[in-house]
Amino acid sequence: MEREFWFRIILFILLFIFSEITAFFSFSSLWYKKTKFKRQSYARKYCIFSIIFVLFIFPFYIYTASKISKNNAGLMRQNFFLTTVILLVYIPKFIAGLFWIISIIISFIIRFINKILFKGKEKIYYWAVQIYKILNFSGLFLAFCMLIMILYGMSFGITNYKIKNIVIKSENIPASFDNFTIAQISDTHLGSFNNIVQVEKGLNLISQSKPDLIVFTGDMVNADPYEASEYIDKFQKLQAPFGKYAVLGNHDLNNFLKWKNKNSDSTMGKEVTRILNDMGFTVLRNSNAIIYKNSDSISISGVDNFGTPPFTNYADIDKASRGIQNFKYKILLLHDSKPLKDSILPYYKFNLALSGHTHGMQIGINFPWFKWSPSSFIYKYYLGLYPINDCDLYINAGFGFIGFAARIGISPEITIIKLKSKSSL
Repeated sequence: MEREFWFRIILFILLFIFSEITAFFSFSSLWYKKTKFKRQSYARKYCIFSIIFVLFIFPFYIYTASKISKNNAGLMRQNFFLTTVILLVYIPKFIAGLFWIISIIISFIIRFINKILFKGKEKIYYWAVQIYKILNFSGLFLAFCMLIMILYGMSFGITNYKIKNIVIKSENIPASFDNFTIAQISDTHLGSFNNIVQVEKGLNLISQSKPDLIVFTGDMVNADPYEASEYIDKFQKLQAPFGKYAVLGNHDLNNFLKWKNKNSDSTMGKEVTRILNDMGFTVLRNSNAIIYKNSDSISISGVDNFGTPPFTNYADIDKASRGIQNFKYKILLLHDSKPLKDSILPYYKFNLALSGHTHGMQIGINFPWFKWSPSSFIYKYYLGLYPINDCDLYINAGFGFIGFAARIGISPEITIIKLKSKSSL
């Protein structure tokens, strides 16, 4: 852990230095035609801004990061905000600097080839200069676009809740459950929100959808169970005729404020379970329940999150599957879907699996016909609907946010899943 920590620190410092130096030269191209006095004035202003930013923002960031272990949700929110402000400044700088480096390299290669093969032909030299200008200004334009996108993601993106309607068709769905609707929410991370109104906006959309069943697939809090305490009455107002069910995520089970301690704090899970119960949820901790409608029934199972080192694995899929072997349609709730394909489905049959965890990295592209996010580099299944063998897996993009206090392209999501029995089609 120590080696990984210092590796990240060194990498961060190198990226910071690279962004500052290269961005300066990229931005200086905007005023290279100005008088010497104005060029010096602009350069001083750029340097003064960077120095003030570093001297004021970074100490506050380090302070809040060091004090998070004191169970202070307010400091955690401040740390998320400062993280986003730092990214707001340095992602555009990095983009501008990267394009400046590329423009310099390509321009140098063209000039070198021109000198060796064409003996310094003026026309080729001219095109080398033009290519440099085009690439450099493209980087500046993209940097400006990224700045606007992050500002939007910070101010509006985090509460721009989207209803995602999904239809699941199966011949195993009993006739009585045709058109049965399930509202799924996941990853609320309630400690990240600044006020109750932000959360109520999303909860009202769930109530307006009038689902038959509501499920929550983990990570109610960030690190402290009591982050959710002030929201209990708001979640109590969510009603569904066939009940509300929940499972615990990695943040609900593991004390992230004690990250140096390799042992998970099991009391976290007990406290979050108690709060979820107070909200009206039946928490499926490696257990299952039966949902009856008319003369038909389906099963719903839930497992604790499959912990990966250094955290404890609390999941017990065998326990969650007991007594439901004969049900035609079985639903599984799990926070992280990674174990589903290789560790669950080869041994246990489920028709529908609902999960979250990835957040779609809170940044990316999410169109009905195309989706992408950086989480695709980590997870094979990271967002949306995936057929895996005879099981439909749906990964919710998350209700809240963590770390990066913004959402860009990947909106907070409320999924409305409609079951369609093929026998009724």
